[in-house]
Amino acid sequence: MELQDFLSGLISSLFSTDPVAQFELRHATPCSRWIMFARFRALSKRSKTTLERYFSGLSDENWTAPWAVHARRNLFSRLHHLRKSKAKPEEVLFVVSECRRRELLRDPRDWVVAMSSLGHVQLWTETLGLLEAMYSEMGFVAVQAFNATISATEKAQQWQHAIALFSDIERYSLSPDAVTCNALLSACDKGGKWESALDLLQRAGHFQLQPNVVSYSATVSACERARAWEQALQVFASMHARQIAGDVVAFNAALCALDRGSQWQEALMMLEDMSQMRLKRSLASYGAVISACGDAFQWEESIELLSLLQKQLLQPNLIVMNLCLNASRKANNLHVSLKLYNDMLSRSDRPDLLSYTSLISACTFGAEWQLALQLHEDAQFVTGKLDILSFNALLGVCRQASRWEEAHRILHDLKGYGLSPTVPTYKAVISACARATRWSDAVGHLSSLMKTLDTPTTPGSGNPSSNSSDFILQYGIVSKACVEAGFGSVGQALLAEAEHMASARGLVSGFPAEWLSVLHWQAALWAFETQKAMHDLDDGVRVVGVADVLIEAGRDAGAMSLLIDAQEAGNMSLWRCERRKVLDLHDLGGRGSCSAPVAEAAVSAALLQMAHDHNFSAKHSLVIVTGRGRRSIRGIPLLLPAMMSFLVDGLGLEVRQDPGSLRVSRASLHRLWQGERWDTKMS
Repeated sequence: MELQDFLSGLISSLFSTDPVAQFELRHATPCSRWIMFARFRALSKRSKTTLERYFSGLSDENWTAPWAVHARRNLFSRLHHLRKSKAKPEEVLFVVSECRRRELLRDPRDWVVAMSSLGHVQLWTETLGLLEAMYSEMGFVAVQAFNATISATEKAQQWQHAIALFSDIERYSLSPDAVTCNALLSACDKGGKWESALDLLQRAGHFQLQPNVVSYSATVSACERARAWEQALQVFASMHARQIAGDVVAFNAALCALDRGSQWQEALMMLEDMSQMRLKRSLASYGAVISACGDAFQWEESIELLSLLQKQLLQPNLIVMNLCLNASRKANNLHVSLKLYNDMLSRSDRPDLLSYTSLISACTFGAEWQLALQLHEDAQFVTGKLDILSFNALLGVCRQASRWEEAHRILHDLKGYGLSPTVPTYKAVISACARATRWSDAVGHLSSLMKTLDTPTTPGSGNPSSNSSDFILQYGIVSKACVEAGFGSVGQALLAEAEHMASARGLVSGFPAEWLSVLHWQAALWAFETQKAMHDLDDGVRVVGVADVLIEAGRDAGAMSLLIDAQEAGNMSLWRCERRKVLDLHDLGGRGSCSAPVAEAAVSAALLQMAHDHNFSAKHSLVIVTGRGRRSIRGIPLLLPAMMSFLVDGLGLEVRQDPGSLRVSRASLHRLWQGERWDTKMS
């Protein structure tokens, strides 16, 4: 009798219009399907009335037969399979709906499987509904089902609902476990709510939970994604303080945080720590460190890491190669960029548009405009597309080479390609014309640029108010071109228009800090002396800009006096650490590395201040931080050799060179102040 019932179920599965039966047959294994057909052929020889009797005995209510138990197992086996495969949402929803309709969710584990399957395909609203249905029908909610629901909202990036559900956990009389905590932390990570992740991690003890490596990894990742890299590193350090061994995921998240903060030296050490802990360093690990080194202009380290990962039998992908290209681009090292490009051509991952854009930008320093044009054509041929960034990079090369005709043609091609010029586009064209003293063309492009000021929807223009200072700078650039071409009256008119614009836009700080540096030095000196452009020297950036103008005008003593006055007035600080006499030229006035003439004036001002404070008796050595930063070219610093020449050849001091800094001993300073050479220099 049992065999007869079982065969009845098989026959019904073959011919029934029931979608569940059809589903079971469709997903049966080849062997099971062959057995079904073999048995059906044997049964089909019976009379029609016998078959009808078999079919009539089966209904939606008759699911207690042995064959129905088998069908139920097939359904849940299929749900387990769907959780681990790339299933379609409608397929999962159909199976779960049939389980609900036939009342097959009888055990808490059944509900968990159904919720996990829905969450796997990001059907988070249906998962929430199923959780409420479980609470309504069974009178309780299993913590595993609660965790599956939070995971569903996390996968769908619905962090708000994940937090709301967690805050309602007491309604279900549940106590969260480690899985609950980790799922919620992951939701905060994807939602960018790093503060909520930190708060939850700190409150884990309130729920008598011990955070594990997954908890810390999710929190570090949440902080890193939100650019709170310092907090991310603090969380990573607290994980080690609790003697929780980090895994590859945790280390990769910390490496990304170090990349955010441009902490390349710490990133290199952490990568070495992974090796000592016998953790497998992935491409993501190397990519984060390569990026950190590239941002710090350490292109040699980036290339060395590329070689190291290849020795470990890792094949660099397109992302890693582009990071190396970006590192060489920032260091203005075209030779290395081209070598990387040739390596990419021999790989399966061909260069993409980002690769070509980096290569074109690397041509800027050497003004290799012909090579840049060729690369631009290759980019269109290989990738089949161009974007505004690639055009702007090419215009930047033409600007550096003063190729105004090519800049005009590229601007025309850009518009013909269906792209809209952005603020950087016009800036590059204006500068190219200005450098070639094509002042009339520069004025025309300036007029076109001004039309974008009140157009918020212009691609790449951003908020017009925030770009007002940038627009005013263009007036200064064009004004300088007019003056150098002998049309001083046009230049003065542009300056007056810029002043009116600054007033109309309500710029609190008046003209931008770089204003004087883009003007012709005569106009800049006039603007400074008449106080029309400076208003107040209320920050270090303006002070350094004025010092540049004074030095260009041949008034070196005035520049040095200005720096001393600004130091005494508290508008800027020459010192990184005045007590230890550490002079910071790497970030003088908060504007990055200054020019060599301003650096000489700053060192002279610092020496004079030290001599005055200590009655010409050296009590400290002098440390001068030069760094490499923005004044580096192909990894070779400009400020460092200029300072060496000034201190050694100009002042006759004994200088010890350290990485990124110079040190002048107390004895050398004492000899300088006791002699007459300093007085000669000052006179």
